[in-house]
Amino acid sequence: MTRPFRFSIQASVPRPAAEWRELGRRAEDLGYSALSVSDHLDTEMAPLIALAVTAEATRNLRLTTLVLSNDFRHPAFLAKQAATL
Repeated sequence: MTRPFRFSIQASVPRPAAEWRELGRRAEDLGYSALSVSDHLDTEMAPLIALAVTAEATRNLRLTTLVLSNDFRHPAFLAKQAATL
């Protein structure tokens, strides 16, 4: 049995919340199956917050982080954010 070939988009540019929503909708409309974000101190939104904003605007898009920089946040706080999302 073969699996379908899927495509993902990587978003690494800081964006306001409205642009995250639009990016998610557009990626979904174009047929992408996933959207990934990076984690850097210079970004406008924390990656899990950006994914939450994107999730509210999409239905089927898978949302992931490329990496979560554990030096920026306490692991317990990060775990709580991930569990909430």
